[in-house]
Amino acid sequence: MQLPYQTFIESLQPSDLGWIDANAEVLNLPPGEVLINEGSSNADLYILESGLLSVYNGGDGVDDVRYEIARIGAGSLVGDLGWLENHVASASVRTLEKSLVLRLEGRAIEEKIEVDSEFAARFLRGIACLIAQRLRETTNSLTRFAASATRVASESEPANALLAQVEAFKALLSGLDRQLVGASEHPAEDARAALQPAFRELLAEFNALMASDLSAHVRADLGAIVQRELLPYVALTSVAERLYAKPRGYAGDYHTIELIYRDEAGGHARLGPLLDRWFLDQPSAKAIRNRRALIGAEIGAVLARLGTARVTGLACGAAQEIYDLFSATPDAQVRYTGIDIDHLALESVQRWAEAVDVADRVQTVPGNLIYLAGGSQQLDLPPQDLIYSMAAIDYLSDQFVVKLLNWIHDHLAPAGRVLLGNFHKSNPDRAFLDSVLDWRLIHRDQQDLSRLFEASKFGRPCERILFEEEGVIMFGEGVKR
Repeated sequence: MQLPYQTFIESLQPSDLGWIDANAEVLNLPPGEVLINEGSSNADLYILESGLLSVYNGGDGVDDVRYEIARIGAGSLVGDLGWLENHVASASVRTLEKSLVLRLEGRAIEEKIEVDSEFAARFLRGIACLIAQRLRETTNSLTRFAASATRVASESEPANALLAQVEAFKALLSGLDRQLVGASEHPAEDARAALQPAFRELLAEFNALMASDLSAHVRADLGAIVQRELLPYVALTSVAERLYAKPRGYAGDYHTIELIYRDEAGGHARLGPLLDRWFLDQPSAKAIRNRRALIGAEIGAVLARLGTARVTGLACGAAQEIYDLFSATPDAQVRYTGIDIDHLALESVQRWAEAVDVADRVQTVPGNLIYLAGGSQQLDLPPQDLIYSMAAIDYLSDQFVVKLLNWIHDHLAPAGRVLLGNFHKSNPDRAFLDSVLDWRLIHRDQQDLSRLFEASKFGRPCERILFEEEGVIMFGEGVKR
């Protein structure tokens, strides 16, 4: 999975990004501001720096019903089709919360393209790659509706066996639901005991098949069918449903991670809390909680060695690991910088920093890691003793990970360290995350991380590879020598 703007700018040079920055109008917009009106002409491009947009049809008249098509999170490009085709907009776009948007006039782009053929080639290629990505996603979505269980069963006996396992699991859920009628508010322990092994066996087989040598179209159809069968149950949960729904435009937003940290099952009806408890007990959810403690321990080790430390978190979210540190050791001599594209996450950091009286040692910076890595956003950051990210590179291509490592290397003090987290290829929940929740992360292994470090300014493989207790998330360490 790549972020939309990442797909676009991979085709551009730093000079192209510099031109975009120099010619874009910066818009600080309140909630409810309309960027594009359905049925109107729009020749401008918009880049969402921070905030949240809604794409919808209808709803402009007093009695009109508004149908939301999608939500667009920070780091996205909007209006490219209108600019490219010069057609009226097929949908409206408005802000759902205060948003920082760059507006690039279509006329300015046209003038630049006319006088700079090399820029034109790169810019149009970037737009083409972005449209191709969306087309693939649309095709995959349509394929999921068209996937035939009968065809899959006839083409693959292992797939047929998995579909039978899915039906058996649904029958188990139906039986448990009947047992829970009239039961107490909390699911009975015997119901959970019956559910856990059945779901574990189902997902183990699903994961194995999706990683097997089955043909690509059988795997695609199988994933679509399993998603169709399980989504009604996911919809009953709290945390898993939020990952699927992506209310902030992407999975794994800071509030979703906060819910996983809380480890409190929720949901609807009788089965919802039971299924949510299952999800929170899965290796991937446990790993997310574990990585918080792992990073906390590593920060503590740096502090113990140096006495004082400058630490930066990339894609920091609510930075609960730093909250843990200051809550346990209020006088810890850490100067922390949290960088994130989500202004709500940064506001959350500021709130807890003020609450525990450490605001003088905590600063937050709105920052796009793609811009930082590409050199189009500059940040005045003193040399750091530790720079880390628990999740960012799961969304970044190899090319951008190397660029990000180069940026990190430039901002580390001598002997400073970096720790980058990544879901491992062996993640036993990968098929469920990919196919059912549409949370498609870039999984890597130790060799992949070391190769990326070696290709960067660090110039050597990872100094260490650390795993949290579940063995699902690994961290690659580099040292500036």
